[in-house]
Amino acid sequence: MTKKYTLFLALSAIFFGALAQQPSSKQTEVPQSEIKKLCLEATKTAIQLEMANYQRWIDVRKQQNAPAEAAEFQKTLDSLKIELDTYQKMSVDKYILPESKQAPQDFFSQDFAREKITTIAWVESNAQNNTVLHVEGMSKSGPWYHLAGIIGNDYTKLKPNTKYRITFYTVYKRNYWNMPSAYVCITSIQK
Repeated sequence: MTKKYTLFLALSAIFFGALAQQPSSKQTEVPQSEIKKLCLEATKTAIQLEMANYQRWIDVRKQQNAPAEAAEFQKTLDSLKIELDTYQKMSVDKYILPESKQAPQDFFSQDFAREKITTIAWVESNAQNNTVLHVEGMSKSGPWYHLAGIIGNDYTKLKPNTKYRITFYTVYKRNYWNMPSAYVCITSIQK
């Protein structure tokens, strides 16, 4: 073999070897059964977070000597406990994912619709349950998305102030006065 040919083979091997080691920009497809399982768990987490909110509100109303307001919050907390029990007994195959992004719904009505959303999103601090997921176009009035689950159960995948192309499901409504708000489960993250 000539020196030029040997050099060509060596450089080609290095070049193609480097290409093979580059991370793929394609996201491996997560089976729908895994997404359903993840979203079901996130729904349970969301309800527990919402229950904690209501318990805090009840405690504050009691301290403020506002028993009527505390009683109203207690009714909702009791309903949340029943709903949590329903989801805890639910099998993954009974959990229904939305098929596509739907028009925004009233987050506070009984007609709350879960959505699958793909958008540019980020967190502003270290992510954990209940951290706000910021999305492009979000205003000071919302919609507010609070984390309740993530693929691989690893929030460290989200670096603060780094924008990603994220797919998430709104899994449960979040009652925060008059602002549209929901708990979400992230199922795909791409830089």
